[in-house]
Amino acid sequence: MPKLSKEEMDQIQAYLQTLPENEREEKLNQIIATYEKSPAQCPFCLMSEGKIQTTKVYDDPNYIAVLEINPANPGHTILFPKSHISSITNLSHVDTENLFKISKILSTSILSFSDGVSLYVEDGKILGKRFDHFVINIIPRLKDDDVHLVTKPKPSTPDSLKEMREKILANLPKEKKEEPKKDVVDDTPLFSKEFSRISKRRP
Repeated sequence: MPKLSKEEMDQIQAYLQTLPENEREEKLNQIIATYEKSPAQCPFCLMSEGKIQTTKVYDDPNYIAVLEINPANPGHTILFPKSHISSITNLSHVDTENLFKISKILSTSILSFSDGVSLYVEDGKILGKRFDHFVINIIPRLKDDDVHLVTKPKPSTPDSLKEMREKILANLPKEKKEEPKKDVVDDTPLFSKEFSRISKRRP
């Protein structure tokens, strides 16, 4: 059952009361299914639609990058597709290529005023990911910045490495033929044009 406000629940209940009793359960299931599929409350979708105010550093028909309002360091940027793509596993090859091209351009700019840059992706609810929308964090790094994106190394053995290699290779996704997307980001002039357009709009 999706999380609904009291007002939404009251509206649904009022609507169901107008239906014959034998139709109510089926209609309720339809309404629940609609709410479960809808990404309307996803903040990243709302940002893409201009319904949440943002400070953009990149914008094109398919992708947007904005400054994080609670940054790990000043200049922390979040980049994401405008369409509701929930996970890295759902990205098309075109989206994957374009997002990392944009990441490269933004990282190059950030490196001009920082000591380093971390590209950071979280995927899966176990990591505390609250919204199902794929996002790349581009974080400027500074000396002694107290940003910790490190792991605890755990020793491995040749047998465990071999076993893990076989598991990864066995689960590689099968190649699918994809239709090319319109407005594909595929060269530097397009980046220059988009970044120039954003720069001119800055206050």
